[in-house]
Amino acid sequence: YKWDKNIPSSDKLKRVADYLGVTMEYLINDGVETKSNDDACAESIQSNDAYAESIRSNPDLMLLLSAASELKREDIALVVQLIERIKRQ
Repeated sequence: YKWDKNIPSSDKLKRVADYLGVTMEYLINDGVETKSNDDACAESIQSNDAYAESIRSNPDLMLLLSAASELKREDIALVVQLIERIKRQ
């Protein structure tokens, strides 16, 4: 097939990719594959789930986040300053 002169149809590209055991993206991008949106989304969901579980399992953190949702922006800034000061000690 003369791919240097013609663009293959997606069907032909898919058949070649299947035959070689690679993805169509691999063929199109000179052997470089990027994460698919599905993979990136799945990783993000797993990361968010782990983060949410760490919050749920820590009552003090739950209290801080719950309180933060009811505070004014200035009050949150004060709490952040306090936390930063404590971290430096």
